[in-house]
Amino acid sequence: MTSIKTTHGEYRGKNIASIVRREYGRAAAVERSADPNSPRYGQIVRASKYDQSANDVLGAVIWVESDDKTDDLSDLAASVRESAEDLAAATESRNEAIRAAVSGGVTMYRVAQIVGLSQQMVAKIVKASL
Repeated sequence: MTSIKTTHGEYRGKNIASIVRREYGRAAAVERSADPNSPRYGQIVRASKYDQSANDVLGAVIWVESDDKTDDLSDLAASVRESAEDLAAATESRNEAIRAAVSGGVTMYRVAQIVGLSQQMVAKIVKASL
């Protein structure tokens, strides 16, 4: 069993992720504090409806107590899945920009220099859209 204290109250549940989803909605997640010395465990966020690259902060997790030693694993696994989705979306946006630049007359050599890819990879990205 896990207990958490947030800026909105104290809650108990199976793990941090399930508590946050129950109390703040299915799209909510916990972002752990990057600073291990931070007085707060992290913040509760969900993807912004208005800006795909941003999160809305719903609250803060002040402390966590858990009997489950795998709680961190589930939270980190969820974070990895979200990061993979973000990476896939960013890669597709980059690839669309590459295609637009090349179709607009920028050489593949120049595009490759700008984005840090090989010319062969830029050609592969451009060819994938044909």
